[in-house]
Amino acid sequence: LDCARALLLLESRPRMISQLFVLNARGDTLLVRIFRDDVLDSRAECFWKYFVNHKVVRNRAPSPVFNLEGVNYFWMRRGSLIFVVTSVKNTSPSFVFEALSRIVTVLRDYFGKLDEENFMANFLLAYEAIDEILDDGYIQDTSSSVLKRFILNEPVKIMPQSPKNKKGSKFKLSKLRDLRLHTPQTTSHESANKSVLDEGKDKSNKHGEIFVDLVERLHVSVDKKGKMISSSIEGKLIVRCYLRHASTLKFGLSPDIRIGRSVQNGSDQENNRDSSQIQVDSFNFHESLDLTKFEANRELSLRSFDGELTLFNYRLSRYSPYIHIPFGIHPHLEKLSSRRFCLTIKVICDLSALMKASTFVMSIPLPKRTTHASMINVMPPPKIHKSRNGRVKTSLDKLEYDDKTKVAMWERRRFYGQSEGCIKINITIDRETKTLRDVGPISVRFEIPNYTPTGIEIRYLRIQPAGLHSALVSSPTSPLGAAQGEPSRWVRYVCYAGDFSCRVAAA
Repeated sequence: LDCARALLLLESRPRMISQLFVLNARGDTLLVRIFRDDVLDSRAECFWKYFVNHKVVRNRAPSPVFNLEGVNYFWMRRGSLIFVVTSVKNTSPSFVFEALSRIVTVLRDYFGKLDEENFMANFLLAYEAIDEILDDGYIQDTSSSVLKRFILNEPVKIMPQSPKNKKGSKFKLSKLRDLRLHTPQTTSHESANKSVLDEGKDKSNKHGEIFVDLVERLHVSVDKKGKMISSSIEGKLIVRCYLRHASTLKFGLSPDIRIGRSVQNGSDQENNRDSSQIQVDSFNFHESLDLTKFEANRELSLRSFDGELTLFNYRLSRYSPYIHIPFGIHPHLEKLSSRRFCLTIKVICDLSALMKASTFVMSIPLPKRTTHASMINVMPPPKIHKSRNGRVKTSLDKLEYDDKTKVAMWERRRFYGQSEGCIKINITIDRETKTLRDVGPISVRFEIPNYTPTGIEIRYLRIQPAGLHSALVSSPTSPLGAAQGEPSRWVRYVCYAGDFSCRVAAA
């Protein structure tokens, strides 16, 4: 009787997955795993038909959760791959997406890099890992360190492309010194794409490596007069650990971090606040972190692990005068005649002269009744710019207008700090009008390496091997991790644009 009740309770839990399949950008099925028989056949084809029809009819992808013919679909995109889960039960969407995120993390830890080419080369390893993670539709374990003991297949390595033909992020992983975070000693971001199953096979570093990414996403909304409507920052600390031996990791963050909102309100409180403090609304820590010394000196510690782990994420959800906005956007719409208008957009990069945005893409939606649009680069980038290491680099601008979607694009590679850019868009509409209101909002995407708007930094990273009472700390004159017998430590700061938009005043 007790066993029957336990089985009934297990079946009543709405945390089961019926099917899991992976598709590429063309809709080809790369992996299908059916865990339960409540869905009779594979739903990959049904999902892809609905996905394509939704994009054709509504010009956008469907919502991450939808119901079709009595089956619940949950999907998420990671690069060129689409991960889909089906269930006929009333499964919690937050549970499914958390499970999918952890499955993606495990596959990335085992493949080294998660893309279509690596997935097809390691499909046997993918099936084996998913069978260990899920049993009859229930999550068993999502720890790369634990699952590694049960994985028998070895990853298939894909030879990287030559640097001349290689496309991707241009920022580097900077090696830590004692307190000087950014030094000329750098390595490519591809160095972090390792498999945890290759432990002991990499002879280039006998003591292992650890990669730390501090990533922040900036969300900004500006009205038509240039006044800030809202701004927020979402950040997280991602650690990829490839150490050879069990150790204790200790991270030291900026000591001037202030957590939580103050009870008082008003501009006087903002003016009296110490400008050196970093105000953060909330921190969410991973359950494995030891926080006993966090309140005293902002130190985090945990046991070493295999693969990727997000130690914490934080959020600043309101406007603060201490948030630095890297770009100032100033649009102006002028009426030339009853059918012709001119939109001028000026962008000022408010970064240090030694910094740059590696990518900058601006999209400007134009009215649907636009019959013709031409773009002019009023202020092209300088042909020669000397970088920090003395090399001469140039910025490149690309202007493009899509007549089908009525969207104008402005792309600049290497938008340097303390520089400006300006474009003009001549718009012709199909009929006469007194005012033109349906222009914009302007949206911007950018990527800035070695920069965080909040100013949060990693002061130190200490690795204490198991069984030793003193941490391995490099001398102040030598780079961290460079001493003989120590793992290499690499850190990267990067800022991405989230929902970064600017409204345009009517003309």
